Amino acid sequence: MSRQRTYRQKDLAADSEEEDPVQIHVPRAARKPKANEVFKDDSAPKSSPVEVPAAGTTYDPSVPGALVPLSVKKSVERGRGIYAQKKISAVFALYRTLASDAESVARSSIARRPVKKKTGLCTSPSVQDSAKLRRESRRQPFAFCVEYCGGKAQTQLRKASLTTDYTPEKLESFAQMTMLIRLLVGEDVCLSGPDMLDLLCRFSCNSISVSDEELVNIGVGVFPTLALVNHSCTPNAAIIFAGSKGVLRTIKEVGAGEELFQSYMEIAEPRYVRHKELKDTYFFDCACPVCTLHKQSPDPRTTYICKRPGCAGVIDLPDRLDNAICTAHRALSPDEQSSLEENVTNAFQLYQRAVQLQDKDAKQASQTALRCHALQESLMAPVNSALLHTNRLLLSLSLAAKDYPAAYSYSKALLEAYRVLYQGYHPAVSVQAYMNFKLAEWSAPEDRPLLARLGDEAVMLLEKSHGTRSGLWKEAKEKLALLRSGVPGSFT
Repeated sequence: MSRQRTYRQKDLAADSEEEDPVQIHVPRAARKPKANEVFKDDSAPKSSPVEVPAAGTTYDPSVPGALVPLSVKKSVERGRGIYAQKKISAVFALYRTLASDAESVARSSIARRPVKKKTGLCTSPSVQDSAKLRRESRRQPFAFCVEYCGGKAQTQLRKASLTTDYTPEKLESFAQMTMLIRLLVGEDVCLSGPDMLDLLCRFSCNSISVSDEELVNIGVGVFPTLALVNHSCTPNAAIIFAGSKGVLRTIKEVGAGEELFQSYMEIAEPRYVRHKELKDTYFFDCACPVCTLHKQSPDPRTTYICKRPGCAGVIDLPDRLDNAICTAHRALSPDEQSSLEENVTNAFQLYQRAVQLQDKDAKQASQTALRCHALQESLMAPVNSALLHTNRLLLSLSLAAKDYPAAYSYSKALLEAYRVLYQGYHPAVSVQAYMNFKLAEWSAPEDRPLLARLGDEAVMLLEKSHGTRSGLWKEAKEKLALLRSGVPGSFT
C-alpha cells in the first residue's frame, strides 16, 4: 500500500463547531503523465502527494490505489465512473485494491472524538460514493467528506433507501435474512430491522463477486473504488482477484478521456438474460454498443440455422419461439415454424433432464446431454448460449468420468466460441485456453508439437489478462517449461 501524507487543518469550515486540529490522510496520487505518454508496462508509476484544496473548491482527486492517472467523473447517462486521463495500452494493471476495508475505514476517519453513527453518501461529482460523511453542525447541518475532499464538501447528506426499488419477492428474502441475522447475532448489537433491510439492499446492489484466478466464484465483497467502474457488455477492463485483493486491468486499448468499463455479469448470455439481471439487481437498462446493435440485428447468442434448402439466413429467437423470422426470407412457413418450436423445446427438455441427473446418475446424464448436444448442433449457431451451456455440462461430466479426450473436445469448442463473444484479452478466454492446454496433455501426451503450441498460447494469454504477478500465469509457465524439458506427467 502506498504511503500516506498527513495534513493538519484547524478550520475546515467557518461555521464548524470543531475546535481541535484534525488530521486528514490523503492518498498519494499516481504521477502526472508526460505529454503524449502511453502507459505500456506492468509496473506502478512513481507517486506525488495530493494537495488539499481550500474548503468549498472543486477537487477531482486521482483514484486511490491507481497505478496510472485515473479520475472520477460524472455523466448524465451512467452517473459516476472512472476515466483514463491518458491513453493506456491493452493488458495493463490500472488499480489494485487497498489493504482491507477495515483499514480503509480507519484511514478515512478524522475525528478525535467518537463519530456519530449517522453516515451517508457524498454527492460531489469528484468524490466516490463510498466516502464517509459526518455531521458537524447542529444548527445548520452540513456534511464533511472525510475520505477524499479534505474540507467541507458543497453537498448534502443523502440518505435514500433502496427498499422501494426491489421486487416484493426479493425484499421478502432480504427480510428473512434480516430476521436470521438479528436472531443469531443478537438484537441488542444489531441495527434496527428497517436499517438492516436497507443495508442488505445496498450490499446486493454494490457488492462485487470475488472469484479465484480461474474465475470460479468464491464469495462477494465490497470494494468502493471498483464499484465505481460502470458496466458494459463490451468491457475494456476486467477485475482479477488473488485472494481478497483485486486488480483492475485493461483488456483492450483505452483512449485518453475514455471511460473504463467492466462487465457485471456473464456476457456470453443472451441479451434478454443480461438485461433482466441488470434490471433486477442494478436497476438500469444497458445501452452499450453490443446491446444497441442487437436491437436491430440478430444476436449470435440466440440465432438458429434456417432449414429451408439453399437459405443462408439465420433465425433469431431471443426469448420467444413464436413469430420467428429468417434474416433472408423473413417469415417461416407454418411447417417450418412448428418444426422449429418442437426441436427447440425438445433440446431444452433434454438439457434440463441431464442437469437433474448429473448428481444422481452420471452415465444417464451424459447420454441425455449427448442427445441434446446432437440436436442443438443441427439447430444452432456455434456460439448459441444454449449450446454453450450443454458444452459446459458435457465438459464437467467428462472430467468427472476422466474421459479426457472428450473433455478436450468440449473445451476446445468453448474456446472457439469465447473468441467470438469476448473481445480483447478477456480472462475467460485465457482461462479456457489454459484448460485446453492441460486437457490436451492428459488426452494426448505424445503430441509434443500440439502441446507446445497450446502451452505457448495459454501462457501468452494469461500474461495479457492476468499479468506476470498472477499465480495462475506462473503455474502455466512452469508447466510449459517442464513440458519442454521432457518431464512426463507434468500436470498430474
